[in-house]
Amino acid sequence: MNGLPASAPGDAWAECRELLTVDELVILGDALVSPWSPVPENLRPSIADLESTVAAVPDRRERLRQALTWIRVGSRSPAETRLRLLLARHGIEEPELNAPVDARDGRVLGHGDMVFRAPRVVVEYEGERHFTQTETYYADIDRRERFAEAGWRTVRVTAAHLRQPADLVARITRHVGVRLQH
Repeated sequence: MNGLPASAPGDAWAECRELLTVDELVILGDALVSPWSPVPENLRPSIADLESTVAAVPDRRERLRQALTWIRVGSRSPAETRLRLLLARHGIEEPELNAPVDARDGRVLGHGDMVFRAPRVVVEYEGERHFTQTETYYADIDRRERFAEAGWRTVRVTAAHLRQPADLVARITRHVGVRLQH
């Protein structure tokens, strides 16, 4: 970059292993591998690329290995990743991320942050912009109405809910169930 040496995105992720927690490495990893990544597509690593990077790290790679087990394609924000990690660590089956929600006739009604198909539940993380940007606020209402009319339940989650993890996990568990951990 401008004549200065710079690490490739996957290498930069690995170089952060001593600075970031496992969850922060997951958040960064999710951001790197997802289609919404700010990294140009030709430089965007895949999960397999990150695995290769970890294999090449000479030492202190345990955090990277732990993070790799949780990185997924599809998260659109750090808060969505935090929510996904919280639910998965409490035994809730992992959802499809930012996936289409279909009507019974096959029409796409919109996309949900976390889609649980079998129970027909969509979990939506709503950051500040969902309340401060008028167009986003109205679009959210319309999408929730389309989901409800097609028999889907929408569970809304905010930053305040993430600060009450036990209550949040109990609420979502009521709607999507729990996968037994063995």
